[in-house]
Parts: sequence; C-alpha cells; structure tokens
Amino acid sequence: MKKLLIIFIFLIEICHAQNNRDKRNYLVYAAEVSLYDKNYNQSLKYFTKAFKYAPAQTSYELLTAASVAFKLNKVKIAESYLKESITKYKVPLELINTYPKLAPYKNSKLIKEINASYDNLLKEYYSQLKNISAYLEVEQFVTKDQYVRSLANYYLGISDEEGGEMLFNYINAVNKKDSLGIEKYGRYVNFKDKNLENLKFKLMENTDSLNIQKYIDITKKYGYFENGWILLWHHRGTYNESNFVWNFFKPYINSEIEKGNLERDFFASFEDDYNISKTGKQKYGTEAQYDIYPIENIKNVDLIREKVGLPPLYYDKIIYDIDIPKDYLIDEKKFRESIFSKVESL
Repeated sequence: MKKLLIIFIFLIEICHAQNNRDKRNYLVYAAEVSLYDKNYNQSLKYFTKAFKYAPAQTSYELLTAASVAFKLNKVKIAESYLKESITKYKVPLELINTYPKLAPYKNSKLIKEINASYDNLLKEYYSQLKNISAYLEVEQFVTKDQYVRSLANYYLGISDEEGGEMLFNYINAVNKKDSLGIEKYGRYVNFKDKNLENLKFKLMENTDSLNIQKYIDITKKYGYFENGWILLWHHRGTYNESNFVWNFFKPYINSEIEKGNLERDFFASFEDDYNISKTGKQKYGTEAQYDIYPIENIKNVDLIREKVGLPPLYYDKIIYDIDIPKDYLIDEKKFRESIFSKVESL
C-alpha cells in the first residue's frame, strides 16, 4: 500500500511538472539555445511547437521568433508573430522598431506594413479583452502608482524619459570627468528635498494601500489581471508576512498555478527580493547582482530553479549575457542535455 502511494505521488508530480505552460517554456528554452547555436531551423521549429502548447509568456518571445523567421526568409510566419505581439500583448511600436534582433529587418516591407497598420492591430487587442472596464480600471491604478513615484520629476518639470536621459548623461559625465556635464545634470540627478521626499513617501504608502485593496476586489470579481502585477510587486517587502494582501493573493495565485493558468515561477522574484531584504541572499537567482546578493545554495541552484520551471542559471548567461556567480560550475554538455532532453518527446 505504501509503495502504491509513493508511485501515485510521483505520478502527480510528473503531471504537475508537465502542464502546457511548462511544455511551452521547455520548448522556448530549447528554441533560444538553438538560436544561440545558430541552428535557425531548429530554433523556429521549437518556437512553433511552443506556442501550440500555450501562448507566449512574453511579447519578447514572439519578437525573437519573428526574427528567426525573418532569418529563414519565412516572412508570413514573421508577420503572424509580429501581429500577435500587438493583438495579444499590446507591444509598443517603438519596441518593434528598436528590438535588436529585428534591427536587420527594420527597413523591410513587412516592418513598414506593421508600422502602417499598428493602430488597427492595437484596436484588435482592446476588442478581445474579456472585461475592458475592469482592465482599464486596473490601468488607472497603475497610472496612479507610477505618478507618485515620479513626483520629483513633476516637481522639476521633466518627464520620466528626460529623467532617464539625465541619469545616463550624468553617468557619462562622471566617467569622462566632465565637470560642466556633472554640474549640469547633477542638479537633477542629485536633487534632494526633505519635505518633498516625506510627501512622496506618504503618498506612495497611501496609494499602494488603496490600489491593492481595489485590485483585490477586482480580482475577486473578475479574476487576475496581469497588467496590475506592479501593484503586487510594490508589496513585496511583506511577502512572507501575514496581512490582507498576501493572505488573499498567495492562495489565489497558487490555485491559478495549479490550474495551469499562471507560471510556476510567479513568486520566485518575490521570494528572492524578500530573502535579500532579510538575509542578503537569494534562493532562485532572479536578481542578477550576484556579487552583492549571493545565491544561498549555489551548488543545487539549478535543481531549485527547476522545481518552479526556471531554466539552469547558465541559460541566463548565454541568452541574456548576464554574469553568473564565479562559484557556479558550468558543464556545457550537461546544460544542453538538460535543455534538449525535456523536448524530445514533445
């Protein structure tokens, strides 16, 4: 009887690890590694299979898949992925026009057509929303969330984009020891006003509290709206604590994960950020500053990541060019076996 119970539990775990989102992710990982290896036909094959199991996790996956299709001169496939990135993910036109992997094709007939038809494609995105009024209400929460965090920029009369440019120019001036540039941009970057900071903190605190309660109410009534993720992220500081936010969202999100409606790694970044705030270390390696925030169990980190559907840490190195911890042991053969063995039967 005990043996049968163990087998039953094992089968449950296998089924849980092989929902359609997992299969999609495994295939996307294989597609990305194949692209890194310049095996373009295999990459496109894996991308195509991946999106049959589940929709792309992010618009970036579709843009990358489109770039591979372009590379193979399969323009119709590229067109379908580009259009889907807009009609299903509301990808900004600027991102399509500046995405590095699409750069070689920015003057192509297809990219020009996408630019010309963007507004109509965007309308299709909104027309497909199940509850547009609730979606737009969540968008309003996010707008308020971002407004209070940009208070200093509004006070100084500069946009968020200009603020980003100021910071970039200031860093360049410092690196070049440009005293005039340091003085010019430093006035904005190093701007401090105690009264304004106190006001900003209080507004953020109150806005976050009001927003999250309304977000909970909408989720209870209509289901989870992904466009409000940032509202939940701004409560990450209390992730492992018992309060009205996490007492609702933890069981709710876990239930959606079990149903296959959300990714198994949903809470990985929340857990890492919370652990960093308490111990200075992280569990999954979702924070790339490993020299500042080391991984607590670097020897078994890939096994730990696999439990929530994340690829080996080395994947982040070759795909995103992220410097991984020096004490992380790289085994190229084992890495590729890990990536490709999961898609052999798919």
